[in-house]
Amino acid sequence: MLYKIGEFSRISYFSVRTLRYYHDIELLVPEHIDEESGYRYYNETNFKTARLIHLLREFEFSINEIKEVVSQYEDESDLKYYLSEKNQIIQEKIDHYKKLQKKMDEFQTFEEVQKMKEYKVNHITVEDQLVAALTYVGKYEDVGKYLGQLFKTVKSNVTGKPFTIYLDDDYKEENANVQVCIPVKRQIQYKEVECNIIKGGKALSVTHVGPYDQLSHAYKALTDYLINNNIEAISHIREHYHKGPGMLLKGNPEKYKTEIRILIK
Repeated sequence: MLYKIGEFSRISYFSVRTLRYYHDIELLVPEHIDEESGYRYYNETNFKTARLIHLLREFEFSINEIKEVVSQYEDESDLKYYLSEKNQIIQEKIDHYKKLQKKMDEFQTFEEVQKMKEYKVNHITVEDQLVAALTYVGKYEDVGKYLGQLFKTVKSNVTGKPFTIYLDDDYKEENANVQVCIPVKRQIQYKEVECNIIKGGKALSVTHVGPYDQLSHAYKALTDYLINNNIEAISHIREHYHKGPGMLLKGNPEKYKTEIRILIK
């Protein structure tokens, strides 16, 4: 049996406008289109697809997610996997918002949050250093994940604290170019991991004690020092992690110790 678009609209609970839109994006394509009149005709299979779309919309699947499910759906077992996956995504969002609520509950005042710590900028000399390095393009918060992979590769060859080199000149919300490094005592070659010498020289150093989300204050102190003293930087920023989260437990963020270095002329 074929249904005209108006008839199908009544039984599917989708407006004619929505049905046309779903046709345009190839989500719900009519069984038959009259070549002369352009009229759309729908069948039983289209009706089942329409009911599946309603169900997915009820569970707040996005249009792109719905398109993917509809294109892959064969039977009930497929749907269970998609719902389980969506449930996991929702749980991650719930966890995220719980953390956000906790942060709001602990919030004091804006002025208190913005209050600058006293930072001392030091002139130091950095030695050349052999490191195992892994470079990735992604988000800054992925540093821990890639350092974890690197530690598994270098194992007992570690000779110092890990650090990160940010290869971009500006802040990137996405697609940041980041190199994670671990000082090692010998050459190591494994898949994407490479070994190289990180050049040393004269440098400026500032140490931040506290959570990573407050590191911007230390960056500002270092940048202000460079500008006020007319000093030219000749390397990318390096973050050295003297104390931070472990591989399994995060520990106390208030005691994280991060040193920022940059080579200078």
